[in-house]
Amino acid sequence: DVTDHNDVDRFGDYAASTVGVIHHWLNNAGMVSSREPLMSIEPAEVVQVCNTNLTGAILCCRKAILVMQRQPLGAASASFSDHAHDNDLTGRTGALWADSERVSKKPQRYHVYNFGFSQWGAAFSKSTCTHKATKRGLSQLTQSLSQELVEAGTDCVGVHQLSPGMVLTDLLLTGASPVARRFFNVLAEEPEVVAADLVPKIRAVSGTNSAIEFLTLPDALRRVVTGVPQIVGGGRFFDKDGQRVVSEGARYKDNGTRLLYDEMG
Repeated sequence: DVTDHNDVDRFGDYAASTVGVIHHWLNNAGMVSSREPLMSIEPAEVVQVCNTNLTGAILCCRKAILVMQRQPLGAASASFSDHAHDNDLTGRTGALWADSERVSKKPQRYHVYNFGFSQWGAAFSKSTCTHKATKRGLSQLTQSLSQELVEAGTDCVGVHQLSPGMVLTDLLLTGASPVARRFFNVLAEEPEVVAADLVPKIRAVSGTNSAIEFLTLPDALRRVVTGVPQIVGGGRFFDKDGQRVVSEGARYKDNGTRLLYDEMG
């Protein structure tokens, strides 16, 4: 339970004791509320979604940094003044980053990733306001935490935004309308397709406060423009009525999510 700091502490310690050195920590836990207007959602559900998506990520970032600081060359190596501007923290240029490079030639050895929404991603999403607001909040968390760590001299840890786009999972498909499902024909992908693209990017990341995206805005626009027939009449994942197009040998949940392994059922 990422909303329980005791659970997060135990999880981080367990991961460190079993995996050893943790180079990449991905804050992937997330929830979406019922696809209803905010005033129709129970307050307890609002709190649960917001705590999971935002508070949970903050607690996990905290634990990840504490774990990574204990790893080889993980101690703070320098302290920095706060004279740099917020937008200097790009991971490539800017006064604050330049100070970090001058004082310590070591790049960030360990990296934390928050699954946030870019501004254009939130605009494309048909998700609920609680989901989109908290996911946009993760973008600010990534930027602010990156700056805090450099100013504190904790240059061993980079913090990044990771945006997998629309993935055909329970989170996307539960409660999705037939119209939305037809759009998924051109904008969404199966998990293994997204992973094959993102994992090499994750392994090659450097610096801090970078954004790793599976689907960029130009690519999304191109997909929509060239995919009109699939949006109107159905296509590779869903037919014109929003029913799942079944692949031979595959098994699916009622909501259309393909079962990747037996325990998913």
